[in-house]
Amino acid sequence: MEFQSLTCPICFKEYSEVRKPMIVCVEGHSVCECCLKNIYSCPFCRTSLKNFQTILNVDLLQLVEKNKNKQIIPNVPIIPLSQINIGDEPFAGGGSADIYRVQWGTNQVALKKLRIQADEKSKKEFQNELQLATKLSHSNIIRIFGIVEFDKSFGILMEYAEQGNLEQKIPNLTFQEQIDYSLKIIDGIKYLHLKSIIHRDLKPQNILISNNQPKISNFGLSKISEHTMKVTSVALSLLYSAPELFQQGNEYDSSCDIFSLSMILFQIFSKKQPFQNENSMIVTMKIMQGTRPEFPNNFPKELIEVIKKGWSQNRKERCSLNEFIQCLDQMKRTLQTVNSQINNNHNNNPIIQIFVKTWEGKRIDLEVNKEDSVDSLMEKIHESEGTPVEQFRSMYKGKQLQSGKRLNDYNIQCGTTIQLILKLRGGGSCLPDMQFANMTENAWKTRDWSKDAPDWRKACNGLNLEGKCTNKDCKAHNEWVIMHFGFGTFEMNSQKVLEKSICPICKELVESEKPAFVDCKWKFEGIKKENGKLKKESSEWQPIGNHYHVFDLEKGGTATWKSLTFYTEKND
Repeated sequence: MEFQSLTCPICFKEYSEVRKPMIVCVEGHSVCECCLKNIYSCPFCRTSLKNFQTILNVDLLQLVEKNKNKQIIPNVPIIPLSQINIGDEPFAGGGSADIYRVQWGTNQVALKKLRIQADEKSKKEFQNELQLATKLSHSNIIRIFGIVEFDKSFGILMEYAEQGNLEQKIPNLTFQEQIDYSLKIIDGIKYLHLKSIIHRDLKPQNILISNNQPKISNFGLSKISEHTMKVTSVALSLLYSAPELFQQGNEYDSSCDIFSLSMILFQIFSKKQPFQNENSMIVTMKIMQGTRPEFPNNFPKELIEVIKKGWSQNRKERCSLNEFIQCLDQMKRTLQTVNSQINNNHNNNPIIQIFVKTWEGKRIDLEVNKEDSVDSLMEKIHESEGTPVEQFRSMYKGKQLQSGKRLNDYNIQCGTTIQLILKLRGGGSCLPDMQFANMTENAWKTRDWSKDAPDWRKACNGLNLEGKCTNKDCKAHNEWVIMHFGFGTFEMNSQKVLEKSICPICKELVESEKPAFVDCKWKFEGIKKENGKLKKESSEWQPIGNHYHVFDLEKGGTATWKSLTFYTEKND
């Protein structure tokens, strides 16, 4: 569906209070009031105006008034309000808009809704964002689905970025992630420039994160490039804006995005905001005078000169995006070489450091020889902790380490984590009380399916368990990974579940924290510890359709369980 073009068929100008639409024949055809005096018959059906009393087309004028803020946005899909379910409170916002989580069919998306009291400038920026963003399709550009109409406002339906924005992500980025994120952001900017679009408001808050992919958003201040243009409104994001954008009438071009990118890269690799703790007036003066942030001692040396060139005072002296790409690619190759050498050294060195996680959750650091036997390892654990080893089993990647075998037989490397499990009489094993999702809280959310989901975020029908991978060498490190269990009976404190609770990427043990279900019916029963007392809890069978139904720890929290069992069956 597209917005209507409400224009006079003679002068092709939009109807308005000045150019009112007038009905000129019994068929209801209309022309504007200004053109009416120059015609003698209806331009459509040729009916003479001589015997017809022209009247105001009230319906058309009301339609014009209702759509006056949207006529300049052609070919944008309208999403009916009846198709979406909007959250009660906005989860973000700023300026003239609020952002809500929205359920649209089986998809969770975001709605950026213009506030009713927004001024004309904000409305134009909002329209500009919609007009530009709907033309874009790139993995590092936030996707726009369409527009939603309200009585006195409208909103943009867009991709939901579940991991927040870049500014929130920067403190926890590894060096490898710093390089990867930077290259992806540059890919997005390069795509915009190829489309002749200058963003003009690049900053970490406008780079959203979804499935570990940075996505450029907020095109309210963006412009279609005409090589060199003049500033008509002063930039708002002072920390990241080029000096030529601070004053009306100055000329600027796409190099203003290069300046902003340089500031963003400074923040990514230093983990510090440019001109931290200084007020906006001082920052403006410093940038106008050519002062730039100081690089910390641990900043990558090879990147410093490129950034300095990128934030040059003279826009004509700034580097290209390709210069950033070449530098970052070289840094990536160097890092891969160093990591390869470290791994080779670890592989060639028979003395390695490993970690042992006890059944109570305590971590023991041990230095062992790869040629050591499993029995020797258990003796070292006993010497370190005084633990009677005959009461425990040792597990690695879901397998029990067998007496008489050597550590090398299990390909145990430096940094490996081994799990101790308490044996029970009769040969069974158990874990202590576990912290797991509080199943008595009805805190569930539906996650949308994504073609771009990483390998560790793929689910199966039935029960799935989620936990964070703690292996620093795994590409899913510190990410929520999904572990497949399917249909059946699953006692969470059992060895059967423990053996399958492994990262799908590195196969290291992962501590499960919350459940998720797909296309099945399920129930649970367990014994929960609450205020020092034990309490039985259970649920009825609950059917789940073909979507990802996951417990939300932020809303429901965790509980201490003495025992917890899930049952899953196929839907009837």
